[in-house]
Parts: sequence; structure tokens; C-alpha cells
Amino acid sequence: MSGSGTNWSYATTAPATAWTEGAITWRIGIGGTAGDATTTVTHANITSGSNVTYDITAPTLSSLSWSDVDGSTQFSATDTFAFTFSETMATSTITGSNVDTRLGLSGSHTFGTSPTVSWNTAGTILTLTLGTSPSLATADTVDPTTDVKDAVGIADATSAALTITDNVVPLAPGGLDYINFRESISVSLSSTGSSQIRYTTNGTTPTCSTGTVYSSTLTITETTTINAVGCDEASNISSVSTGILTLSSGGGGGTRGNSSKKKAATPAIPATPASQDAACTPGVAFNTQTGKSCTTSATRATPASSLAAFARDLTGGSSGEDVRGLQVWLNAHGHLIASTGPGSPGNETTFFGALTRAAVVAYQKAKGITPAVGYFGPKTRAAINAE
Repeated sequence: MSGSGTNWSYATTAPATAWTEGAITWRIGIGGTAGDATTTVTHANITSGSNVTYDITAPTLSSLSWSDVDGSTQFSATDTFAFTFSETMATSTITGSNVDTRLGLSGSHTFGTSPTVSWNTAGTILTLTLGTSPSLATADTVDPTTDVKDAVGIADATSAALTITDNVVPLAPGGLDYINFRESISVSLSSTGSSQIRYTTNGTTPTCSTGTVYSSTLTITETTTINAVGCDEASNISSVSTGILTLSSGGGGGTRGNSSKKKAATPAIPATPASQDAACTPGVAFNTQTGKSCTTSATRATPASSLAAFARDLTGGSSGEDVRGLQVWLNAHGHLIASTGPGSPGNETTFFGALTRAAVVAYQKAKGITPAVGYFGPKTRAAINAE
């Protein structure tokens, strides 16, 4: 040890195996001579502490993660990446101007123009906010160079490049709904964050490897159920979007085909409330002139001749007496359209709206009919006809 005042240096040639990595406890003894040169007196002033750390381990990049700050499901300027190192780093070795090269971003890609970097207090986590127009792509990798060092100057020794993982799912495809149309309809699909959209028209659910790849506007000329999903380059899959497109004939919204051969519906008979004969004396049970009861009993609504009456598919926007019959049937079988007002028992309407669809969904779920989306199609009609 050499030095003076408050500045002293210690050097040793002891092999690394003689030391245990980590915090080191020091003892400093103050000594001198007394009397003659052969007598050494060591004073008892001893200072112990653990403010020195012995470090021979190279740092490594242990993990990285992407945060989709703006919710776009794509790499964009406001998004951030967190790079976690195994120990305290020399934070000055990575800056916004050299981060692409120092972190060894692959493919000649960039984290964007003028990205910003910041470190946590411990110096172990680098947060990178992407700059304008990043050119990152799924499966890009980072592999820090030896210019990246820890707090004592030991170069990075990450053994294998880390892959940038896109774990954010794209948005469900838009452009699908419950729609009545005449003759034909064009359907355009879009999904933010997707590199590909797949769809089916046979009632099955598409995946990132099954179903038809959407490439251009679809032209629909018959009643069709479309299920669609969005997929990105990392095979993240969106939730399923469903559209039920119903070919209408005339104003009633029916399907084309052999509907003329189906048995016509018998209209539903609405409920009638109890009433009092105006010619009767209050409190008297019978009319003294006619002998008839003074009170007309209430009657329940009678459904349309449902078991053969529902001769067409119904969906949002459909109208007609068969819609009223369906509402009567649902109300009578525990799937209320509404408890009061339009659609309630005795107040059924001819319009298939959101309340009717909700009641059909409840019935479909109760019977295990899929998809339970409120479309009154062949499967649901068959289930009702079987009751």
C-alpha cells in the first residue's frame, strides 16, 4: 500500500483463487517504532468495513422486453424496450447515438432516429424509447459488443444473441357486422397490426394456418356467416370477428330459395288482459239481463305456429309477424325480450332488434348452440321446432 493523506492505493499479486468475489472487509492497522529499530508497536486502531467489492465476472444481457405504449401493436416511436443486464453497468457506454451498434441490432435495422436511453438507479436496466421511424422487425436480434462494459470496466460477455419478441396480438378484423342486404354486398376486412387476415364461411374458426387468406374485397350474394382473425409475423392471433350477412327478399328480410314451399306461419295471438263488462253492476258476478259472467278472464299470448312457422332465418333488422311470433315464443319459454315496454309479454313487436338478439343468444347458450351470436338460423330454428 502506498500513498499519503487520504489517498492510498493497494496492489497485490495474489492469484484470483485467493479471493472470494463480492464485498471485501478491510482491516487497517496503524503501526510505528518505539525505542529501537527492532521493536515494532502496532496500535489497536482497527477500521473494518465492506465498502470495497472484488469483481472478476463479465456482465451479460439477460433479457429484453417490448412495451407497446401506443397500442398500435407495431413497433413505433413511443414504444419502449427494457434491456436487463446481470450486474451494474457503466451506463455511459450506451447512448442514444450509438445504441444500434453497441447493442448489435441485426439486419442493418435501427431503433429509430434519435432514440433516448435511461437507466434505473442500480444501473442494471436500460430503458430505450424508440425514435422516429424505427425499422425493427420480428425476429431481429441484439448482441452487445465488447464496448458495453460493467461498472469496473469488464466487457460484455453475452454468449448468444437475444431475439426481439413480438408478443402483442393484433386487433380483431373490422368490417364485419350483422347486416341484411339485397342481391349482393361487398365486404372489406382490416386488422391493425396484422400481416395477414384469414377467414372462413363454413362456421369454423380460422387460425393463422387455416382458413382462406384475405386478399381483396369479398362479394357476398347469399346468406353467409364469416369468421375472421388477424395474424402478425410472430403468429400472434387476434380475437375472432364474426359477421352474419343475410340476403333479404322484399321488405321482410327473408332468404331466397324454396321459401314458397314452406308452410306459412300462423300469426301470433297477443295476450289479452282481464276486463269487466261495462253493463254489470259493480260487485255483481253475472249480468242479470244476459246471464253471462261480468268478468272476461285474461288470456296468455299464443305463439305463432312456430314448429313449422319459422320458415326463414332472422337477424338484426329483420321484421315481420314471424319476428313477433319468435318474441312470443321466447317470452313464453323463459327468455324474456323485455320485462316491460316493447317486446315484453303482451307487447311483442315485429322488429328484430338488440333485445331480441340478446334473448336468442340466451336461448342458444342454454341449448349449447354455437356460435351463440343471436342469429336465428337453421340450427336455432331446428332446436325450437324440436321442442
